[in-house]
Amino acid sequence: MQLRPIWERLGNGPARTESVTVAACVLVVVIATRFLWVMTYSAIAKRQGLRNPVGEHAKRTWGGSVVVSWAGMRGIVTLAAAFAVPETLPDGSAFPYRDLILLSAFSVVLGTLVIQGLTMKPIIRMLKLDEDDVVKDEVRLGRAQMYQVLIACIQDDDSLHAKLLRKKYQAIVDLNVGGDRSHPLNEVPSGPFIRSALAQARHKAIELRSLEIIGDQAFRVLVQELDWAELSAGGSEAE
Repeated sequence: MQLRPIWERLGNGPARTESVTVAACVLVVVIATRFLWVMTYSAIAKRQGLRNPVGEHAKRTWGGSVVVSWAGMRGIVTLAAAFAVPETLPDGSAFPYRDLILLSAFSVVLGTLVIQGLTMKPIIRMLKLDEDDVVKDEVRLGRAQMYQVLIACIQDDDSLHAKLLRKKYQAIVDLNVGGDRSHPLNEVPSGPFIRSALAQARHKAIELRSLEIIGDQAFRVLVQELDWAELSAGGSEAE
């Protein structure tokens, strides 16, 4: 609705052609400037060995920088800034080139959303980028350090329970500081084995109740114990 009157005021002559050319050049400059900025920053960061939030060296690849550069879609903020240009100057005269500014803003928004937005998925597939989830890395880092604190708290305890806990906690630390990132975040070591064994135990409890070897109250107590044990085993999917 806002673009139509601007397009009509440009007419059908050289003014419209010139305005369209300027708007197209602005779109190209916007995309090229983002590429220049992102690629330059990535090159400097890689050369200086900057670290990411989880304390590891940032994995800045050429393909990743291309995707970040191509992800510079523009939206309502660009249009709002363009429409903030007043229609007239303080002396009452028309603001010079306001229609050209608005047309350029529209071209940047439509161009980046349509061209870059629709081609983002094919570009990511073509570059075959590896998954890089900073949040997951931060969770693994935090979990490893928390469980190291737990191990330190029971380090001097020689009881059987403390030894078992130290082994379990150490396994969690090793799992989260290792290079394997395929293990689900909500899964604890041996979780699938524990849940499989608990399922068999649950069937046994049901069998004992059906044979009236145990009563309802005892059955509820045992099932509650199995429920808590299954929750502590982690995992979002039952075996």
